[in-house]
Amino acid sequence: MATVGTVGIVGLGRTGRSLVRALRGHPRLRVGVLRDPAEAVQLAYLLKYDTILGRFPEPIALEEGYLRIGGDRIRLFSGKDEDPVRWRDFGVDVVLDASEHVPPPERLQEHRDNGARHVIVCGPAPEPADPPYVGGLSDGATPPDRRILSLGTPTAQCAARALRVLHDAFGIRHAAMTSIHSYTGAHHLADAPSEDLRRGRAAAANIIPQASRSAGMLAALLPELSGRISAAALNVPAYNASAVDLVCWHERDAPADGIRDAVRAAAAEARWAGTLEVAEDPIVSSDVIRTHASSVFDALAAMSLPGRVSKTLFWFDAGYAFALRALELAERLCAPAAGSS
Repeated sequence: MATVGTVGIVGLGRTGRSLVRALRGHPRLRVGVLRDPAEAVQLAYLLKYDTILGRFPEPIALEEGYLRIGGDRIRLFSGKDEDPVRWRDFGVDVVLDASEHVPPPERLQEHRDNGARHVIVCGPAPEPADPPYVGGLSDGATPPDRRILSLGTPTAQCAARALRVLHDAFGIRHAAMTSIHSYTGAHHLADAPSEDLRRGRAAAANIIPQASRSAGMLAALLPELSGRISAAALNVPAYNASAVDLVCWHERDAPADGIRDAVRAAAAEARWAGTLEVAEDPIVSSDVIRTHASSVFDALAAMSLPGRVSKTLFWFDAGYAFALRALELAERLCAPAAGSS
């Protein structure tokens, strides 16, 4: 298939580096520009050597103003230069903004003003009323002329699919979810001062309770469940992989075998193709590293409790699977019908 679009990537952290890797050999998309405030030498090194993803499978070298990956030269803007990138000069159709901190609306609009036809925020939307995009759930609800879209968080991508399936099958009166995450660059390896006192504790030695933004995003995605979802988070001493531990109070009986059958049937539907999977084996967190699905249902962990209550576990790779969802949306936006202004 011919290439349909060129993307620019802002931010070469965990998600950004996953985007670069997933774009290698992509049949429909190519990367035209990279932008990150770190120094070029640091960026090239961390792209080449990655503790989670492994060594990059192609040669990487720096050239003046460019990053060479294999046989491709990609324009690289590095350092703390705040001048906006003129995306139109590089033929960029979609900007994938994977900045460490969610940019304000004016910075996202700046991408558009400089030639990008679409902007995908690889994080929560800066406007709370703007629901994230979840493939299979948002397709018919997203206005075709919306040019700046958010993916929310990897947790929201996972939980939205789980809640949609369980609500359709059994109804949900209330859901309490705990997302369990590995530590990230936002945490410390030794106790250190931090505005968030818990986040300042040594991440590789503690289970750290954290606040969660997921309930609001999920309510925007599933308005019929607004006010019925509560959420919390834990960071644990693992280097990758996450899970959503979901407890639901249902409107109808939800036996464990019925839950398994409902999720298996949903995973076979075209709307969730490649994004919802079922794990029948006794897996652990490292088994979902680089898994393509945003929501991997643990069939062996499903439980049914008295009072029409269920407890389920859904795994995900917060970096790689999230990057794949961004590229799926970018390809959709770059398609000729979506690209018309």
